[in-house]
Amino acid sequence: MPTYEAFEEWASVDVESMRSYLQNVWDIQPETQSDHPAPFPPKLAEVAIKLYSLPREIIGDPFLGSATTIERAQALNRKGVGYENMDAESEDSPDFVDMIKNRTGANSATLDQFG
Repeated sequence: MPTYEAFEEWASVDVESMRSYLQNVWDIQPETQSDHPAPFPPKLAEVAIKLYSLPREIIGDPFLGSATTIERAQALNRKGVGYENMDAESEDSPDFVDMIKNRTGANSATLDQFG
């Protein structure tokens, strides 16, 4: 049975690595290597995930876009659930689905069950 000390260690945040983000303004460089019309830097998602969740928790992304938040959540030992509002019959849909699969490791079964 897990002890309080084990939980405390698991749930702790490395304050020193996050110190520069424990203020009113975060200094994060913009993303410049994306074809997405509204890209944001992976570091932005990473900092928010580290500050507001614990490992093994679920991160929700209601505006999936290019799946940056889900990709960072997975890299930080969290699960990710993303939603995107798009026309499934759009000619861009197959490319979008392939991009999400490549970035997150999702497979057709996990994506198709919602389609």
